[in-house]
Amino acid sequence: MAFTEQCGKNIPPSMQILSEYAGGFPFFITDTDNDIAVLDMTVEGADYEPGPYFTINIETAGDICVQLASGRDFRITAVQAASYTGFWYPALIKRVYRTMGVYTTTGTFSVGK
Repeated sequence: MAFTEQCGKNIPPSMQILSEYAGGFPFFITDTDNDIAVLDMTVEGADYEPGPYFTINIETAGDICVQLASGRDFRITAVQAASYTGFWYPALIKRVYRTMGVYTTTGTFSVGK
């Protein structure tokens, strides 16, 4: 269901709707989490998993290896990340992996709230 159907008004510029893996119900992001800096998984000591689910805003393009809310592992390729740099990636995420098989997360991201 669209925002206008639920709320009866246009989407404010500071909000974006992401619906993938949100159970068919849109969720809204109003800001980045100021308690978390831009994350660079190449220097983090472990996977990023704050629980239960979150969204990311891609800051610099590079592979980003994630586990979606559905439990499926997924690689956001550098090409995809370049298309979404500066935007909220349209998926609900459970974990960002440092490495996933032969792939390494090299792109940076901030976390939505």
